[in-house]
Amino acid sequence: MKIDWLKSPSKRFMSYLAAWLLGLLLAPSLPNIIYQGGWYLFLSAGFLFTGGLFWRQAKRGVILFWLAFFILSLWRFNLVLPINNDNWVAYYNGQKVSFTGVINGFPTINDNRQEVVMTKINLNNKFVAGDIITWLPRYPDYNPGDQLNLTCKLSAPKIKDGFRYDQYLASKRIYSLCQNPKVEIQAKGEGFFFELYRLQSFLSDKIRAGLVDPEAGLAEAMTLGRQDSVSKEWLNIYSLSGIIHIISVSGFHMAVILWIMMAILLFLGMNRRLIFWLASSLIIFYVLLVGAPAAAIRSAVMAILALSALQLGQWGKPSNLLFAAAFLMTAINPWLVAADLSFQLSFLSLAGLIWLAEPLFLISEKILKRFNLNNKILKNLLMIISATLAAQLAVWPIAVNAFGRLSLIGLLANVILAPLSSIWLTMIFASLTLSFIFGQLFWLPTAVVGRLITGGAKFFAFLPLASVSFPKFSVWLIIFYYLVSWFVFIKKRPKKVTK
Repeated sequence: MKIDWLKSPSKRFMSYLAAWLLGLLLAPSLPNIIYQGGWYLFLSAGFLFTGGLFWRQAKRGVILFWLAFFILSLWRFNLVLPINNDNWVAYYNGQKVSFTGVINGFPTINDNRQEVVMTKINLNNKFVAGDIITWLPRYPDYNPGDQLNLTCKLSAPKIKDGFRYDQYLASKRIYSLCQNPKVEIQAKGEGFFFELYRLQSFLSDKIRAGLVDPEAGLAEAMTLGRQDSVSKEWLNIYSLSGIIHIISVSGFHMAVILWIMMAILLFLGMNRRLIFWLASSLIIFYVLLVGAPAAAIRSAVMAILALSALQLGQWGKPSNLLFAAAFLMTAINPWLVAADLSFQLSFLSLAGLIWLAEPLFLISEKILKRFNLNNKILKNLLMIISATLAAQLAVWPIAVNAFGRLSLIGLLANVILAPLSSIWLTMIFASLTLSFIFGQLFWLPTAVVGRLITGGAKFFAFLPLASVSFPKFSVWLIIFYYLVSWFVFIKKRPKKVTK
């Protein structure tokens, strides 16, 4: 039987990657017996791939490829599961141990303590796989690359108030907690990541010289990934107003940075090949500078894939780039799909913009035409509203399940404040660059726009019924929601209005 509904190679490509992502989503909840013989999974996937190649022009070939990608994802997930032997740090959970490790990444400051992740764990005079998270006193300051000797009782991460904290940490290769440790500094940090941390701190000081809180904290979070610079009070305000997403380094940030870099490099008259290598290098450097969060990595991968398409002389479809970026990230870290909320929200919000924004705009365009209101200003406003609503429709079941609240004012707040935040982000980068030459002179307009954003967030957050508590959904109800959304907005999408 010939395929009539998956004739497009790009659609087949996305459907195979969707099977891969579905496998990784379900992998943590499947019985452990499935992972006892990982090589069975690999051989099964290979057998199915072979069958898919043999019947690649028929529907059975597509089904075999789906199954192959699904099983291959389970095999990949199996490779990151800790093994119960003394070569893994999780083996020592429940024991008091003394180990040496190196601080990995930037410390997170929370109240009167620092949260750090220890890597390169040397325990009982041998290196073991897996990382350890620990909490150290607020002072002295600890930096990336510091080598510490810690003595404490290790414990396994547990579920907290329904949140799979154990899976979340597993997505970061962390399998043990070290609380109230005895600390000895063996060597101070040095090398590339230490210098990155110094540069980040230097830029943070530059921002705080030009802005004051709460705008300074928001600017640090948006540009440098320092979310711990935003107080709990303001995190709650951004959450209640429905604009919490703007504090994360995400796809929009990458788009702004890429636009600035492309404009400068094209102005300098560089050729396409040189632009590709310089822009890609700068994007990678920026991701490392902000601490390489999942959303920034995914956005960087998409940006580099887009640059690659430009280098080859043709642009790939945004949906293909999104799935390719997701595949690359999850192939490296299979836990992202099931356990990393940042990855889930960033992937779904972009998917909403790609697939839902246009259908929503076409629906609103038909309404405008029916009431003879088809003018340019209203259409531009509806484009913004459609994009905002598309992103919110795509993420709200996941966000509600994670935070237990539904923002009722979020759509209006985003329509007003999200475009303003995009302008502000560009102004921050410009002011930060100009401050090296002109000092703090150009921070004044940036401070004014920042105050409009924080003031607007506070206004929306404290409106009556700005948000309401909401019960959690079952995973099957969430899947049903996305299937209905796909059928209503994509499968049965309206046609464009003709003039």
